[in-house]
Amino acid sequence: MASAPGTFLNKPYSLLFAGIDRNGKALRFCIPFEELQSKRTIYIGRSGVCAIRFDREYKEVSRLHVRIRYEEYTEGNGYLYIREEHATTPTLVNGHPLYDEHLLMDGDELTFAGITLTFKLA
Repeated sequence: MASAPGTFLNKPYSLLFAGIDRNGKALRFCIPFEELQSKRTIYIGRSGVCAIRFDREYKEVSRLHVRIRYEEYTEGNGYLYIREEHATTPTLVNGHPLYDEHLLMDGDELTFAGITLTFKLA
């Protein structure tokens, strides 16, 4: 039986973001599902509160660039949503501008501030 897009089906997933920056530097970030499940919201940016944190060399990444929100509908099953927070440069999902909250799917490509990351459930 196929699962609905974005569901976790009680498996011990991690959220994996991997890609490159504009200089060709490889980037890889892994967030345990338990962290997302307990916090419900994680951020990508330069702030110390971000689960995916970029250092000062990435000046075009805002302090709170995007947020990823987990919405659980039954224990361990839910959806991930991505939304720009205080981004000063645009965020694209699969080449399309992120204007509102968007359902984040396995394999989606995020592009912002010269960085391209592919999202995977691992």
